[in-house]
Amino acid sequence: MKKKSKAKLLLRESQKDRVNGAVPAVTLDLTKISFSSISTYLRCAKQYWWRYIQGVIEPPKIVFIEGKANHSALEMNNKHKRDRGFDMKPAVVTEKFVEELRAQTGAVEDLDWKEESEDGLIERGTIWHKGYLKDYAPGITPDIIEESFEKEVELGGRSVLVRGVIDLGYSKKVSDYKTISAYGFNSRKKSIDHDLQMTLYSWATGRKLVENICFVKKNVPEVGILSSTRTQKDVDWALKVAGEVVNGIAQGVFPMTDPANWVCDPKWCGYHSICRGAK
Repeated sequence: MKKKSKAKLLLRESQKDRVNGAVPAVTLDLTKISFSSISTYLRCAKQYWWRYIQGVIEPPKIVFIEGKANHSALEMNNKHKRDRGFDMKPAVVTEKFVEELRAQTGAVEDLDWKEESEDGLIERGTIWHKGYLKDYAPGITPDIIEESFEKEVELGGRSVLVRGVIDLGYSKKVSDYKTISAYGFNSRKKSIDHDLQMTLYSWATGRKLVENICFVKKNVPEVGILSSTRTQKDVDWALKVAGEVVNGIAQGVFPMTDPANWVCDPKWCGYHSICRGAK
């Protein structure tokens, strides 16, 4: 039987006092903000509060570990392509994926694999990498690879450095890798034209063409690309949204999300047991 201890959900014993309010919250610097923190606030402001105000780090979940391992493997291939002019063999990319997957899962005590298994993830990765390197990678000559950016802008009446990391840029496009469910892929088809992350990345790079390269979890795994464009109007709205987030944080506004929201579930939120699930 799998353990469901609070220690696992909080990761570190030292964070218990912070959860229980026995130590002060983290000092927040609103002169800098990352896209990931903006996204967290919009997804669930209370989740933002746990992570960025209280400093409680949620445990990694297998769905995110898989995505991170896939990113590392694709980054390796992109650097090889940039430096040597050709892609690596699929088996070599999958080997890197497996190496990263095992390193990350091995570092998490009592990891909950949910319905997944290591063999299943490796099989899925093998299919993904064969398809990606056959059908998509030949048309990609990277000029941006896992590149960090900082760009200053006025948000909510404050001068703020917006930070992010761009997975890939090529052919005047800015691109982001997604490891995603079939349901998420279908939803993203409808949302790609308004995706805040890609709008901010377009703003940061000055590139109007944006895309998601999606590694889709299906009975038969597949890779699909979703493309869109951004206008100045899109950018202006995205920065307005980011400004509202900064204002909300500055005013100490951290409401819980709708309980029906997909993120308010132990599968997706490591704070569930100390928030909605707390006795």
